[in-house]
Amino acid sequence: ALTAGACARLVAAGRLEWCARLPEALPALRDGMHPGWDGVTIDDLLRHRSGLPADMPHVALRAAADDPRPVAAQRAAVAARALRAAPEGRGGFRYSNLGYVVVGAVTEEATGRPWEDVLRDELLAPLGVASAGFGPPPGAAPRGHPPRVARLAIGRGAAIDPGQRWADNPPVLGPAGRLHLSLADWAVLAREFLLPGPALLRPEDVAHLLTPAPGPGPAYAMGWVRPGPLRPGHPLRHASWAHQGSNRSWAATIALDRDRARVALVVANDGRGRALTAGAALAGELLSP
Repeated sequence: ALTAGACARLVAAGRLEWCARLPEALPALRDGMHPGWDGVTIDDLLRHRSGLPADMPHVALRAAADDPRPVAAQRAAVAARALRAAPEGRGGFRYSNLGYVVVGAVTEEATGRPWEDVLRDELLAPLGVASAGFGPPPGAAPRGHPPRVARLAIGRGAAIDPGQRWADNPPVLGPAGRLHLSLADWAVLAREFLLPGPALLRPEDVAHLLTPAPGPGPAYAMGWVRPGPLRPGHPLRHASWAHQGSNRSWAATIALDRDRARVALVVANDGRGRALTAGAALAGELLSP
């Protein structure tokens, strides 16, 4: 949602267009792009309907942890490699972390700055968010716990030192999830999506960020999913928009109530799926009338 919010700021400044097509948004990569990407837009990437795979190849992802190149150069290389192949299932929903890495490359092309600086300059600093950083939270902050058996997400593993190589996603994945910040500062950012209206983003851009793509699949907007008609006992039945994420050592849940008057934020330093399940349950309790 914050990557999409930074894009909204660039749109408001005339430096990006929601409907910009990938050959226009990434002109340096145009010659190597498969022609199937000609009609794919920034909107499609942010709504997970571009036709990109879900993730970078596993080998490339592991190599990224030790890549010495500037992170913007890494993202450009990832985008170039991904866009050489034809899109698969374009228009259908596929949650794609890779798609958000490509969005990061788009913001870097539009501004000449790394995505980290774009996010800081366009959202964090103007809203007075001072606790944010990239990678695992340092110092005395609680440490993340990956599953003891990662492949099966079984058991709570030992705490990970922030300095360890895999304490968080590699830097290239920043636009898909590598930000840490205090709950109070997260609330400042979340308030931009509450009514009566944002303090920094334009109301029309918030409306765009909360507009899902038409078609089958979940009602996914830009960093937000509409829970939709849920069974009576579903924990998020009182939410209008929500999202959950994990880097396999931490889990985070955000949900807005039906009137977009309140937000629930839940975090856990436990990367197992059960932490996301519990986070949804607690967020639902916090938003219940």
